[in-house]
Amino acid sequence: MNVLLKTDKPKGSYAMAVSVYNPQARIPFPKVPAVAIVHYKQSTLNLNVNTSSMPLPVFPSSSNLTFEFEYAARLKGVNFAFPRARNVFIPDDSLPLSIDEDLFYTVGYALQNCSDCIRSFSPGVRMGTAISNYGFVAPTISSILEAYYYNKTGVYEADFPDIPEVQYNYTGPPPKNSMAKMATKVKVLEYGANVQLVLQDTGTLFFESHPMHLHGQNFYVVGTGSGTYDPSTAPSTFNLDNPPFLNTVSVPFGGWTAIRFKATNPGVWFLHCHIDIHPSLGMAMAFIVKDGSKPYQKLPRPPKDLPKC
Repeated sequence: MNVLLKTDKPKGSYAMAVSVYNPQARIPFPKVPAVAIVHYKQSTLNLNVNTSSMPLPVFPSSSNLTFEFEYAARLKGVNFAFPRARNVFIPDDSLPLSIDEDLFYTVGYALQNCSDCIRSFSPGVRMGTAISNYGFVAPTISSILEAYYYNKTGVYEADFPDIPEVQYNYTGPPPKNSMAKMATKVKVLEYGANVQLVLQDTGTLFFESHPMHLHGQNFYVVGTGSGTYDPSTAPSTFNLDNPPFLNTVSVPFGGWTAIRFKATNPGVWFLHCHIDIHPSLGMAMAFIVKDGSKPYQKLPRPPKDLPKC
């Protein structure tokens, strides 16, 4: 996240500190904030300054869910009431106000079959992760992009569900069947489509905050909330004036986040959790954005010297 800092305080040095947000109380974490120094050039810099003598921000408790939601709601971006000049060759990344693709994906933990796991959740089963109860399986015979470009079959399935195949109260009692399906599935988007995607944390095994990252383009974070997303009431709370423009957003612990973007970058783009182990356990999927009608809206041919796998 890029932020603007206005240096309008008295000349001197100031502590900049960061602490851990950890609603999973059972997971150990450092209790001492990490501290850096913001120094004004016009003042004398003391390289031996002891940061422990500098006043630090007052941090909320590490598991304060209310603070997380209130903080996320305060984040703002550009005010879109003022039109921006645009070059015709630059893709339109403006905030979609109408929706062509209304998607709802769950993110969370799930069980997976694993006959040869050394460490397993139970015999023949391991703990994994999934998006909409599908654990992503990386292709082995070709990349998805190559298969899409050359129309190769047997590499992926273009039927990732717009909503989970089994619906339940995602933040209530877990479903009786906690097993994820394993597949290589993608969602195909038309060039220029206005996409709304709600990402919902689930308590299938237990809750966790997941930093979800989209490759290929940024998105607008238009809403967030606790509990299970309600499509009849939640959209009225969306910020459609000045939402933050990001490529990674934290889906809150036991809550949801709504994002919007225009599909203006043709190709294959990964959506995954940025906790390193989670994509390898299945929390990933891919979007295929089709070509547009104009030459500069089309996926270029691979270069002749593209290295082979």
